[in-house]
Amino acid sequence: MAGGPARRKAGAMSEHSGAALAGGGIAEGAETAARPDVAEMLASRPVGGRWVIDPAGSRAGFAVRQFWGAATVRGWLGPLSGEGSVAADGTVTGALTIDVAALSTNNRVRDAHLRSAEFFDVKHHPNVVVTVTAARPTASAGPTALDCQGVIEAAGRVQPVEFTAHVRDLTADAVVLEAELLVDRTGFAMTWSPLGLASATARGTVVARFIRPPDADARVATGQRPERAATTEGDDVRWIQALRHSHNALRALVEPLDAGQLEQPSYAAEWSIAQVLSHLGSQAEIFALFLDAALSGTKPPGREAFGPIWEVWNAKSPQDQAADGVSADAAMLERIESFDDAQLRLPLLGMNLDVVGLARTRLFEHTQHSWDIAVSLDPAATLPSEAIGLLVDSLSHQVGRAAKLDGRRRRWRVHTTDPERHFTLEIGESATLAVSDGQEAPADLVLPAEAFIRLICGQLDPDHAPAIEGSTTDLEELRAIFPGF
Repeated sequence: MAGGPARRKAGAMSEHSGAALAGGGIAEGAETAARPDVAEMLASRPVGGRWVIDPAGSRAGFAVRQFWGAATVRGWLGPLSGEGSVAADGTVTGALTIDVAALSTNNRVRDAHLRSAEFFDVKHHPNVVVTVTAARPTASAGPTALDCQGVIEAAGRVQPVEFTAHVRDLTADAVVLEAELLVDRTGFAMTWSPLGLASATARGTVVARFIRPPDADARVATGQRPERAATTEGDDVRWIQALRHSHNALRALVEPLDAGQLEQPSYAAEWSIAQVLSHLGSQAEIFALFLDAALSGTKPPGREAFGPIWEVWNAKSPQDQAADGVSADAAMLERIESFDDAQLRLPLLGMNLDVVGLARTRLFEHTQHSWDIAVSLDPAATLPSEAIGLLVDSLSHQVGRAAKLDGRRRRWRVHTTDPERHFTLEIGESATLAVSDGQEAPADLVLPAEAFIRLICGQLDPDHAPAIEGSTTDLEELRAIFPGF
């Protein structure tokens, strides 16, 4: 099946350096002024944990030589979003999502061509995603340098990438990284070039400013690990128990189904019930690859390893997709249950996960796709009650990845019931969900927590929505912003 949930600049750029970016928060000579030693920085306790992109201080652009090197076309891409994490051993992981639908080279005709299927194909693939699976200090490139390995996803294709990032500025609250990537655009099927006028190599420059999430200061001050700050020791067990319950409920739901029922459509667009189970099974195998790499200390797999797995699952009969999907899901769950907290640090999806983080990531996907199946058999199906409280309290992890942004700024006050929570949802250059006290003003939307989770996951169409208090216009706009993974 297709891959799992993986989601979604201005000024003049020098082809050789982005240090003089207008509005980028970096002045010429900043490297000399700050001269941060990356190895010392990563060994410092305060820098550990989760960081998020500051879109206002981040830029991405590209340059391609034309006319056999006689001229260079330069362009800017849209806003950046994403996050990074510094593990206890100093390893840095992260993911950047770059909006390419808003690209500009200051030429309308050329920009339209670059957005077309011959290049970025923004209609189907509006973002470029750079996932860094490991970044470590490199003495050979100087004290400010990080050697980075990962993958880059563009126009529906994935290629491994290696590059050097430099720390250009560092304060207690922010760090600015600058990187230059040489990309073979033909590897993304961007081969258009009459008479060979354009170079096959594109030079990308990214300036990324990372800041602490709003609630990070208190966690660092108390010595808590940022990746786990939202959970207590009792909650740790609840995540894994909720995943076990979700698996048992899914097994009980699908095992009695015959071949005809397995081939009927699920809620997920264009997938049958059997294909949803195939997706869960193939994702369990892919998660296992990352687990094996983390436990052995080897390089995590790149996206090139996933295609053969999906091909095998696509070739199975509906009955085998269902049976093998349930079995692979059970095997992944048993592995998660077998770990204790000290045994695992897993770079995945731009995060550095522990056991509970892995269970949380899997539970979001598991409940989402289990509902895709359940609601096709029972239109009144809802998410399992055991998971709702956990998922709604961790929904901020999903909002940034799930949102489709158009640059407009909006703000909603959301009040959920069962359990009762108050949130502020802000949409602009990025999407954020923050806990609020509910006292500032009446809520714009009041709905069950179960429905709010499904809204963010693109599963709250009018035919499957409970009674909701609030503007229909607001709800429709939110459905457009969160169309589903």
